[in-house]
Amino acid sequence: MSTPKIIWGGIKGETQELEEIFKKTEKAAQQAGIERETKPYFPHLTLGRISDYQPLETRILENINKNDLHTEPWLIEEIILMKSELLPSGPKYTKLGLFKI
Repeated sequence: MSTPKIIWGGIKGETQELEEIFKKTEKAAQQAGIERETKPYFPHLTLGRISDYQPLETRILENINKNDLHTEPWLIEEIILMKSELLPSGPKYTKLGLFKI
């Protein structure tokens, strides 16, 4: 059994532009005095967080993993920079900025 904490979807396809946005964001953050991210960049969408860490049965995880979700191509028109704080009462999200692409 596994105890996931985050539900996310990986992004595949033409991710070069996302990688460029990531690099520019990292550079701007460093110039603002924010430490560089140590984890490798992996294009994804965070869909949600799970607060009650209940184990999922192996068969459920296997079923999720074998069913890829495919969507039509989509266009990013803006990026919202968010700050997330994980508090005992639950996550708190604060919008820090909006950037039009």
